[in-house]
Amino acid sequence: MSYSGANIFCLQDSVCLLQALVDLQPLWGWRLGVIHCDHGWRAESGANADFVRDLVERQLGLPCYVQAAAPGTVPNEHSAREWRYRVFAEMAITYGYDVVVTGHTATDRAETMLLNLLRGSGPDGLVALARSRPLASPSIGPLLSQQAPGGNDLSGCDGSFHGATPSSSSDDSNLSHIPPRDVRVARPLLEFSRSETHEFVELLGLPYFHDITNDCNDLRRNRLRNQVMPALRQGFNPRLDQALFRFVEVLSAEMEYLAHLTDELYGKVISHACEVTVQDTSGSHSAQHYGSDGWRTHEIGGTIGAGKVNSSIRKKSGVLKLDELRQLPLAMQRRVVRKWLEAAMSEGLQSGARKHGEGGGQVRKQEPRSGNGYSGAAPSAVRYEDVARCLALLHAPNRTNSDSLCGGMVACVRNDQLVLSVPGGGAADPGGSSEA
Repeated sequence: MSYSGANIFCLQDSVCLLQALVDLQPLWGWRLGVIHCDHGWRAESGANADFVRDLVERQLGLPCYVQAAAPGTVPNEHSAREWRYRVFAEMAITYGYDVVVTGHTATDRAETMLLNLLRGSGPDGLVALARSRPLASPSIGPLLSQQAPGGNDLSGCDGSFHGATPSSSSDDSNLSHIPPRDVRVARPLLEFSRSETHEFVELLGLPYFHDITNDCNDLRRNRLRNQVMPALRQGFNPRLDQALFRFVEVLSAEMEYLAHLTDELYGKVISHACEVTVQDTSGSHSAQHYGSDGWRTHEIGGTIGAGKVNSSIRKKSGVLKLDELRQLPLAMQRRVVRKWLEAAMSEGLQSGARKHGEGGGQVRKQEPRSGNGYSGAAPSAVRYEDVARCLALLHAPNRTNSDSLCGGMVACVRNDQLVLSVPGGGAADPGGSSEA
């Protein structure tokens, strides 16, 4: 088993993790290496990288892989995290490591959970920092995009892998015998608080680097870490980190079960074959059958220029059978509807119908858009309000439409089914009414 310690900045948590891995290496026979990612945010980031390289290579005799981001490519915490995990995955695949181990603690998990809660996340969003999860596969590469921010290839955001060539004395000197493997990320320190890792490094007199950016309370996480969490520990629970860790552990198992149950119920509620009767503005009707091979829309009774057709029915994500959906508990109704909306969003559904040429033309199938964005101002993620607007149609009369949903979609009641459509210059269906 080959482990790569993702040693960010060589902070106390990372030093604690690294020392534990080194101490256990003879027992388990691990092949260890250390990754250091330099965001370039601090004037002393170069000195930090030198500190890491000296500690890892000279003092511990391990290979050290230092990656520096090109200026301006990781401007914030989110982009930095995405970049780091891409680097982890690429390094692990390139140098034959099975597991990328990070120094996240119970305190990190508690902070992440509280940040997500304060943002308004639901139960699924509160399950933060899993103990272990897939990171990359040799057949498809990193599970995140292999392009670094700004389009730089991961062969080095600044053009090279600093220190990426293993020393001749290490086990990494000949990697040709290492077969391709799936890579996972693991977080073995999740049951320990940051104060406990600090006690560990202080007790052993281990050197570590202080990141001054953690002292800046302009960042939300730092405000939570430096102001809110200490107040909660002092005023409510001195073992807050462990209490929140246990909460997330319980919640994680329950969310995993609910996700499995949602998949089962979704299969019973969803339908990929239906017949929908659509009325155009001239009053004529057209029965359209949609098969399991996808979704399609048709010109009905005239040209677009005449304004006779102004919506396209979203069929590839399927329709929901309202009679089945009504029988579910509210909690499962919400989860099924959210899964349905997310499936539609993942197809790259754009806000609004495609513009057509003057003088007419047929309504066409909407092409998926590359990337994760959606045109227009419609929200590009499923929100609580979107689910609630769909559930408000459970007992609505036929041909009732919802208000606008994420991605510019509209939910429509059609023959006791819930259908998604994309309005094109008007309501989802000219004869439908809108929910209050």
